Amino acid sequence: MRQSHPLGLAALVVTAVLGMLGGEVAATVITHWSGHGYFDPGSKGSGNRWYRGKSSSSGIATDWTVDIDGDGNTDDDQLSYYAFSLVDPLNPLSAAQSPYGRYRTDKHSAIFYGGIVARYGNTRSKPFQQATIEDERDVSKITSVAYMTEWDTGWEEPFIDDLVTYDAVFVWQKDGFLNGGDVAAVSFDETSLLSMQLRRNFDLWRGDGEMRWVVRDGEQFYMSEDQLIKTSKWGLDYNSVVPTETLWAAYDPVGPIDIDFEQHAASFAPYAFADVTAVGFYHERDTPSNDSDHMKLYDFRVEGTLTIPSPATAWLAWGTTVGWLLGGRAVRPRSRRQMA
Repeated sequence: MRQSHPLGLAALVVTAVLGMLGGEVAATVITHWSGHGYFDPGSKGSGNRWYRGKSSSSGIATDWTVDIDGDGNTDDDQLSYYAFSLVDPLNPLSAAQSPYGRYRTDKHSAIFYGGIVARYGNTRSKPFQQATIEDERDVSKITSVAYMTEWDTGWEEPFIDDLVTYDAVFVWQKDGFLNGGDVAAVSFDETSLLSMQLRRNFDLWRGDGEMRWVVRDGEQFYMSEDQLIKTSKWGLDYNSVVPTETLWAAYDPVGPIDIDFEQHAASFAPYAFADVTAVGFYHERDTPSNDSDHMKLYDFRVEGTLTIPSPATAWLAWGTTVGWLLGGRAVRPRSRRQMA
């Protein structure tokens, strides 16, 4: 049964009325990956939960000819990746895409893009032990990758010289924005917010990894100076940032594998987002290490300001409201201090 949003009707009616008159709708949820029901009812996450249907034992691209650690030996290194793409979704497959697919791409903000790249030095093994979306205790969660050299060597003790680095970027694009954000212009102002509930990130907790916010304005991506934090290894942490209260630097990811953000060479400055076309986050470890990492998040949410320029767009806003009434994808913008 579709999850109800009892206060969403009021917000969407306001959007419809402003569509008739022209105007702005502030603090509107445009992306919200969260909560329940991202797998077919009763499946409990069974079937193919891997990104793009490619698991650690089948389908992940790997280059065995690289010298990751610079020791002149290519016999003990590997580069494995989910190619960065803004065309091919990164999320798991649906039943319509695969007989094993169970992911519900009709859910709000279910479709996302991006890529994941991991570089393994002094080890050859199955990569990405958990590049999946799980359905645990009825709460779906994104698990980016378990960059765990322990797991990769079959639960053996990690070799002291295993060296692993990685980059991962997750992006939700405008054609999937909620509450009319897919058709109206979206900008950020002092009422806007990017937020996340993060269950695990071992690298953040240890201090040897980074997570940042990613926004595309028009055709250009930007990376935040603001970084997410993890105060406990296993506890739930809430991170948020007002986009106008942090600095931003240009970010230029290129497929299939050039997605590393050179933060030390970046030039951060204030930026006014006037045409938001994608939102997301970035996760990396630049320092080679044999320490395990495991990122889990329960909720990713973005609020922006919608601009509806003229009465000619009224039918778009009204269509959004009708779609909500009929059980569409839109979700209601709640208080920024509350997370589903």
